[in-house]
Amino acid sequence: MVKSDVSRVIYIEEKDKEDYDRIAETKPFKNLGLKEIFILALALGYKKGVRLPLKHKKDIIREEYLSDEDRSIINAIAIAETGNFEILEDKKEVYKIVEEYANTGFTILKKKATNVDGSYMKELEADLRSELKRSKDL
Repeated sequence: MVKSDVSRVIYIEEKDKEDYDRIAETKPFKNLGLKEIFILALALGYKKGVRLPLKHKKDIIREEYLSDEDRSIINAIAIAETGNFEILEDKKEVYKIVEEYANTGFTILKKKATNVDGSYMKELEADLRSELKRSKDL
């Protein structure tokens, strides 16, 4: 039996689609695609530690467009959230987890994205570098 395409798509909150498009056209996000903005939102939401369920879904990323790196990030977050590698057998649940973290992160990103001088991206980069250094020290 063929599985439904439901697990082959990553969703965002429908009301946020225009904001994703708008942010993708503004500095400093202009060189990022919607997928990269989603991954950034995912990282922000995960860092905050809050999952915000989607009320009205809109597809944003088809599974075949995920890179190996994207899949690694998504899988790592799902494993960290559940504490169980078996979560990877349930792609629908994996995507639900990352969609909810990204939903939270996009709320943060929308608020910060209006900062036109680029200082938010510099702050974000410093935070990410700090987290990377911390994780390497573990």
